This record gives sequence, C-alpha cells and structure tokens, in this order.
Amino acid sequence: MSMLYYLSVIVATATIRGAPEMYMKSGSTIKLTCDVTHSQQPQAYVFWHHNGKVINYDSPRGGISVETTRADVSTSRLLITNARMSDSGNYTCEPSNADKASIIVHVLNGEKPGALQHGDQNSSSHTSSDTVLLLTVVLMLSLGSLLVR
Repeated sequence: MSMLYYLSVIVATATIRGAPEMYMKSGSTIKLTCDVTHSQQPQAYVFWHHNGKVINYDSPRGGISVETTRADVSTSRLLITNARMSDSGNYTCEPSNADKASIIVHVLNGEKPGALQHGDQNSSSHTSSDTVLLLTVVLMLSLGSLLVR
C-alpha cells in the first residue's frame, strides 16, 4: 500500500515598500518600510543596512530611528530625517528568519520635485496609470495598422 503526501513549503518573505528605487529630495525624511510575511513566528530582530554596513541608530549623524512591530506581518520602519546626499545608496532590511530585501535610495539636491517619490507614497499608482496609457497607445496603433491593410 502506498500513500501520497503533499508538502507545501511556505517561505518567509521580506519586501520594502516602493522598491526597487526611491528618489528623495535633500532635507526631507526618508521613510523605509519593510514587511515580513509568511513567517511562522514573529521576527526576533530586523537589522537595517546601508551600503552593506549595519546602521547605527545612535550615530553622531543623529536623526535615525527604527520602529518594529511583531505580528502575523512584522513591519519595520526606518526613518532618516534631514536626508543628505551621503544617505543615498542601497538599504537592506534583514529579518531574523526571512530572506532580506533591498531598495536603492537616491537623495537629490535641487532637482524637480515632480521627479521625486516620498517615503509614504505608493509609486504604483503612477506606474499603473502610465502602463494603462502606454498599452492604450500601443493598442490604438495596432488597430490602426490593421485597418490600413
């Protein structure tokens, strides 16, 4: 007699909202949020790294804080006030029992505000409307070429 078993593997996943890139204006507050889902237990810790080095929340730079909530979906928020050009780079969220996630932050000095994303905003609304517009144009051009034939 043989028995058939199914095994479902659930992998804890970390994601940073707004990834893969975020553009910030110099002097603004960088707000990065890392969500950890599908974890079988709350996170014991969540480390944040900047360009491969663990972020020191007590650094002389000041203005850096982190808040982590532990629940079904653990959330860690990194806040960096008065953003500087030196704050640009790769930020990584490293939970205790999930794969890490990264985002590239660009701190811009004097660029047009329309090109900037702010930490609390979800960039997907712009992406979705731009995609719909692009698909509409492509569809219209395709239909036009079919009618000409």
